[in-house]
Amino acid sequence: MIQKKEKQQWCTVTPSTLITLLRMVLVPFIGIFMVREHWGVAYGLFLFAAATDVLDGALARYLHQETKLGAYLDPLADKLLVVSCYAGLAFVHTPLFKIPLWFFAVMLVKELCLIAGAVYLGLIKKIIVIKPAILGKITTFAQVVFVWWLFTSAYFGYVSQPIFNIFIFVLTLLMVVTFGYYVFKAYASYTLAAYSKKYKG
Repeated sequence: MIQKKEKQQWCTVTPSTLITLLRMVLVPFIGIFMVREHWGVAYGLFLFAAATDVLDGALARYLHQETKLGAYLDPLADKLLVVSCYAGLAFVHTPLFKIPLWFFAVMLVKELCLIAGAVYLGLIKKIIVIKPAILGKITTFAQVVFVWWLFTSAYFGYVSQPIFNIFIFVLTLLMVVTFGYYVFKAYASYTLAAYSKKYKG
């Protein structure tokens, strides 16, 4: 009975899950318009995608339809949106600004490591599930704000270099600290689970 309920948690597609999937579908279109330098369209799609991030969670809580599938898809959709936008901003030619490649590399490595760790420990080994921390949410929010600011600046044709540099510094610091926190949290939880299993065995 418990296994059946758990399977339903993974298979059930709710309205909020569909909204999350819509956000993932929008990602390549945002990238296409960025490559073609249609900043107005890319900006509008990005704002719409960001709005769905708020809507899907609120709808799931309001309808009491929170599922395991949604719990995994939501942060994955956020990471796809943010990383793809930064990839475009790092490689698309624009005279106004250019995201440093090292900055994008730090972000990409961080996200890939966190996703791989979450899949390995949570889905494959089924040992622990590291829930999103406040620090992680702050980092994601700051990343979204930076993308919003860059899109706005590109649309109006002006970028403040001092503000740009501050964003790069603060976000780099947040990403490094957040990554360190999740690594420490995963290691501590994994060690505790291993000791508990050994003690019970």
